[in-house]
Amino acid sequence: FFLGPNSQIDMFGLPLKLITPCNITPSLTEWLDRSTPQSHLHDASLRTLKNHRSLLHPVPNPPSSAYLSSLKQYHRDLQTLLNLKFPITDGELRGLTLKYSGSYNHEETQEGSNLLFESCQVAYQIGATLSQLAVSQDRTTESGLKIACHQYQLASGVFSHLQTILATLPSPHLTSDLSPSPLNLNMNLMLSQAQTTVYEKAKLNGIKPTIMAKIATSVGGFYATALEHLKSVKGVNADWKVQIQYHMFMFKAAAEYWDSKGHLLLATEKGSGYGREIARLQTCLNFIEQALILTKKSTTIGTEGLIDLKNTATERLEEAKSDNDKIYLEPVPKPAELPQIKRADLVKPLPLTEDMTRGEDLFRGMLSVEGRRGKERFEKAIEEAVKNATALVSTTSNGARASLKRVGLPESLQAYKSEGLPEEVWSKIHEAQVQQPRVALNGLKSDIDSKALSCSQLIMDSLTVINEASRIDDVFARSNPQYEPINSDHKRTVQHYKNLMDNAQKSDKVLEGNLGNAATRAALGMLDRSREMIEADMPKKESQEAFDTAPLENELMNLTRLMTIRDAALAKFMGDVESVDLENSFSGAADVDKKVNEMLASFDQVQIDIADNCGRQEELLSRVFGLNEAFSAAVGSKSSQREEYLVRVTSSYQTFNSLKSQLTEGLNFYQSLHPRLIESKREADDYLVTVRMRHQEFVENKERRERTRSQEESDAELARRLAQEVGIDDRVADRERKQREEQDAAYAASLVAMEQEELERENGEQEHQQQQQQQQQTPNEEQKEDASTLSSWSSWLTGSKPADTTPKKGGTGLSQPLTQNEYPAAAAPTYQSSSGGNGDAPPVPPPSFESATQQFRTERTSSYEPPTMGGGGAILPPPGPPPPSFESVQRQSGSSGPIDENKVTRIAEMGFQKEDIRKALRDHNGDEEAALNQLLSG
Repeated sequence: FFLGPNSQIDMFGLPLKLITPCNITPSLTEWLDRSTPQSHLHDASLRTLKNHRSLLHPVPNPPSSAYLSSLKQYHRDLQTLLNLKFPITDGELRGLTLKYSGSYNHEETQEGSNLLFESCQVAYQIGATLSQLAVSQDRTTESGLKIACHQYQLASGVFSHLQTILATLPSPHLTSDLSPSPLNLNMNLMLSQAQTTVYEKAKLNGIKPTIMAKIATSVGGFYATALEHLKSVKGVNADWKVQIQYHMFMFKAAAEYWDSKGHLLLATEKGSGYGREIARLQTCLNFIEQALILTKKSTTIGTEGLIDLKNTATERLEEAKSDNDKIYLEPVPKPAELPQIKRADLVKPLPLTEDMTRGEDLFRGMLSVEGRRGKERFEKAIEEAVKNATALVSTTSNGARASLKRVGLPESLQAYKSEGLPEEVWSKIHEAQVQQPRVALNGLKSDIDSKALSCSQLIMDSLTVINEASRIDDVFARSNPQYEPINSDHKRTVQHYKNLMDNAQKSDKVLEGNLGNAATRAALGMLDRSREMIEADMPKKESQEAFDTAPLENELMNLTRLMTIRDAALAKFMGDVESVDLENSFSGAADVDKKVNEMLASFDQVQIDIADNCGRQEELLSRVFGLNEAFSAAVGSKSSQREEYLVRVTSSYQTFNSLKSQLTEGLNFYQSLHPRLIESKREADDYLVTVRMRHQEFVENKERRERTRSQEESDAELARRLAQEVGIDDRVADRERKQREEQDAAYAASLVAMEQEELERENGEQEHQQQQQQQQQTPNEEQKEDASTLSSWSSWLTGSKPADTTPKKGGTGLSQPLTQNEYPAAAAPTYQSSSGGNGDAPPVPPPSFESATQQFRTERTSSYEPPTMGGGGAILPPPGPPPPSFESVQRQSGSSGPIDENKVTRIAEMGFQKEDIRKALRDHNGDEEAALNQLLSG
């Protein structure tokens, strides 16, 4: 056991909980309708969640790796819900009742109505399943030992994780096995068995004895800690305590044995220390004796390995004592003088693996209540920041352009430097001409009209569907008061889009007016002309004094560069804001307020840069205006007509660019709105389908409840009719029972009186011969015995002594004793003749003592076997009992009638074989609960 390379040590597999089937989706759906906009978008996630939970029951025995995967998958789902702040307080999920049995006591029912309860129960089930899978590993191989060790440590980690969760709660409000003592018990049991696999691995590898002793000491220590926590755990099988104590002493003995081998090696090397070897062996044998005492309390402990260790240690102790007495003559230390063997804890609780915490992304895009508030706060704050930055940039840039235009810049500078049309002006005109301005503007306007019409139609269709769904839901709610209408934000969302459309269409009308006004026609006419035509109409340049325009040009370039940097910064700011994934940012945030502040702070620098850029413009404009004053003074007003013409030419392409930009912006708006409206239309259709499905589900549940209630009423009526048929009437039954008792007592008394008279008559016949007296002697003895038995039966019938109502085989046709309610002490089983017929006993006594005696002898040897009574054996079949209760009739009929296949089907769903189920039901007269207990106990 400890020395052999292939031995295995018994391990503990924690019992699994029984899980009651439950559809949690209706309660979650109702909560989502109350708490989350567009809750119908998560219908697919709810269906997935329902399917995952359905895989948890029936609980297989033994559990499989596939069942463990199902548990982990569902646990991941629950972690997703908890991260999204789904309710963890009882009552928030309306109509939800989750039921589990206790782990150590399957009779205990544990109920909860929140997801934290569910998550903890599933985690416990994972730990128990891991323990049983570890037990099933082949630990004679190194790979099997490795897997078992890992699974035991994972199981220990699960129970440690549960302790951490429960420690954060205001009070331990879960269940009896989800409290500190049971969790500590489980955790240390798993660690002790993980350390045991290390011990077995060390044996396979031939580790030196001193290390083996430390490893064994750790195993015993873990078992000792588990035993300490077991004292506070209720409902655990009493055999567990014995088993844990046995393992503790066993490994303490192993540690002492291995340490004795270490002392022997050391003594052989140094020439001293043989006394310590003897002391360790003596201590080893003491622990073995304590372990063997425990085997008398349990029939499940295997002692073969421990006996082998005892024999080995005893043999070595005798040799060591002999050698020490003859050769070494060393003193033997007392056990208390020996140093404590140090532990070598090589295992620990492992953290939850990712396959328990991360998995399929259910409820994607859904935010918790806190997350939605954080998202709204961020959106409001960042929208205000973008609005302020845009206004600052627009105001600053437009102010600069207006200021330059008032002083004729840059046209005056261009007119001064060029003989004809300035090249930079013509390049812009040519760029506009390449785009075919009239065609381009008309094409954009046509696209806007088309998209606007499509968007308007989608909005109308969505509102029609939503209104229809709301109407149907309201009508259904009025006709079904218990139904709660769906709280949907669909209409508000579509109405928001409709408001945006209305504002956009107002802008479209203004833009349409601008396209047809005189300024636009003049600008487009200028753009239709060639360069030669424009230059022919341009006033000629007059001779002027030379002036150095380079400083003014440089400052204008600096101003242009400043405005370009500002526009780029604003565009980046807006783009970064648009790219933020708000749902993912807030869905997993532990501290929402902190997350909001961090996200807003990430945009602080760009706002600072924009503000700094705008602040530098005023100084730059001042320098431009100063240089322009010098330039204007030098050139005078001779070029004013030329400048005015250049302004008209320049404004033509500026007008085109402005109109094109506005039309493009309008088209972009409709193009971005259109897919949203398509999605809203799809959501509206889904909403209508969801409403109808909810109505259908409500009706089906209502019909199911009605069928259940009808079935219950039918069963009650059947029970009432059956009670009437078997004559269950307490008052009548009591009256009939008393009458039968009086008749039976009188009948028994008359038998006794007749017997006494017959004895007196026979004793008075002195003239009979000695031979006749000898022949009659034996009948006299039998008669006396019969009289005594009759007297005893008479006493039982009259109630002078308590009756033993335990039925013997064949006495009542029942395989279980009748309860006190079913079989009152003063009553007796039904009359039954030797031929098997039933009927009431005749109320009159037999005509003579001989006939009564003959009847007694005949019945005593017949096939009828009466129940044993407290006052002695029965002589005649006792009177019948009062009519039994309805429940006992059902049980009796279950023992002889056909098995209820509904019960068989229900129990078979838990994983048992149908033939075993039918046998258990027959053994317990159709009692489903008793049969299930028999199957669970093996």
